[in-house]
Amino acid sequence: MSEAQLRKPLATGASAPSTRKTRSRGFIHVTNQQRVDQIAELKCRYNRRFPPGPGEAQQGVEGRALSQEKRFKHASVVAVGIQGGDVASAWLALETISLTAVTDGLGSGIIGVEK
Repeated sequence: MSEAQLRKPLATGASAPSTRKTRSRGFIHVTNQQRVDQIAELKCRYNRRFPPGPGEAQQGVEGRALSQEKRFKHASVVAVGIQGGDVASAWLALETISLTAVTDGLGSGIIGVEK
């Protein structure tokens, strides 16, 4: 994804409402491939923590984790940082970014919030 394509979703995320009427969040477009690979590996480890679904073997969980890691390595990554524990405002921003990206045909996925 180019910088130009990313500008609109980030602008809408930046203007999303916040729970405390402050903009206590920041966005980082991760462009360093080594860092993206590290984030993809962390995502894979995170996915491995989920238990298998009904009738599913652990191999299914592992397969999904590896598949997501592979796809994640080829995605544009935006990290959202927050101050003061305002997680709800971060989610509002992430959902706004996601909706804008999908509307513009770019696709989107929110992977989680870690403290």
